[in-house]
Amino acid sequence: MGTYDQLVHKELFYWNKKMMQNSGLLHRLSKRAQTKVNEFIPEKVHRVVTESMKKVTQAALVPGIGAVVGAVANYLLLDHLGETAMNCYRLRLFAKEGVNPNTKC
Repeated sequence: MGTYDQLVHKELFYWNKKMMQNSGLLHRLSKRAQTKVNEFIPEKVHRVVTESMKKVTQAALVPGIGAVVGAVANYLLLDHLGETAMNCYRLRLFAKEGVNPNTKC
């Protein structure tokens, strides 16, 4: 095994060890308190709060992530369709100039 594989196995071992540990006292107490508070709040309120938090998160994340994803998708699409688009543009230009009037794009 190479040094990279050893590093990966070491990190995986420590991650697995950390995941298998019992949660701390503070974590257990906060979880118990959260559960008790949630028992008092009606289900409808839970749904409304969850939906509003989902909308806030989407409103915050989508413009940043969506712009990057959209740019990549557009780039890949233009790369894929680039030759066809260029040919169609040329044919339209020729049709406009009267060189090839039977072109449909």
